[in-house]
Amino acid sequence: VARLALYRHGALGESFEQIAGDGAGMVVAYQEVAYGAPIGKEVSEVDIATWVTRVGRTSFDVAYGVHANDQECAIAVTSMVLVDIASGRPQKIDDRARLILEHFAGPPIDVRARRVG
Repeated sequence: VARLALYRHGALGESFEQIAGDGAGMVVAYQEVAYGAPIGKEVSEVDIATWVTRVGRTSFDVAYGVHANDQECAIAVTSMVLVDIASGRPQKIDDRARLILEHFAGPPIDVRARRVG
């Protein structure tokens, strides 16, 4: 849900989804999560920070930090590939879409080492 909110954010007048176009889709190519602390049933709300750590020719990476009660509960990274829905083939991220993604740029994340930056 946090990743979808990032795509739909219209910070530059258009969202990434609008710029990618009707014939484009996104698929998860890779995901890695490190859990740090449980989110207990008494927790009613969590904070999730999302940012883009890399933009390639046809793919990009999104990082996440999940916090509840001022405690880091998880960090994660997802590699996404932009695809042409009709052919299923990777689609180039054009300059306008790249600009949207780079607007949300942040530090890289090393899930295995549990480090951001």
